[in-house]
Amino acid sequence: MRYLTWDNAFSTGIRAIDDEHRLLVQMITQLQRAQVTGTIDAEIARVLRALVDYVGQHFGHEEAIMAQIDFAEIESHKVLHQEFAQKLVAILTNLREGKTLKASELLDFLAHWLTGHIIREDGKIGRAFRERQSKLSSVAERP
Repeated sequence: MRYLTWDNAFSTGIRAIDDEHRLLVQMITQLQRAQVTGTIDAEIARVLRALVDYVGQHFGHEEAIMAQIDFAEIESHKVLHQEFAQKLVAILTNLREGKTLKASELLDFLAHWLTGHIIREDGKIGRAFRERQSKLSSVAERP
């Protein structure tokens, strides 16, 4: 199995967001390692609970930044966050109810969603943030 690792392609250029994304990548990698070592059953519920808690915090932070920079796609981005959070809660609920979960499918879902979302969607926030900074800098430099 190839572990998910941080890639510079994931960088938004917003340090706080990138640091939070690194932690999300580490959480997924922790599950991947648990699958390889055969401890996935013991780890999955704990890591998923931590992931649910953390994405709520991360999404709130990301959405606050979007609001501060007047990000044009903030509402559609919030919907993506809500859908992902709901999916995680549903998976965790299924686990609590004793339903079978294929760890490999969960790991594929998490890795693909996170990397795709960071590169496609969060990358837009990074570009908007830099444009906003550039505009503010040029205004500040005017005599």
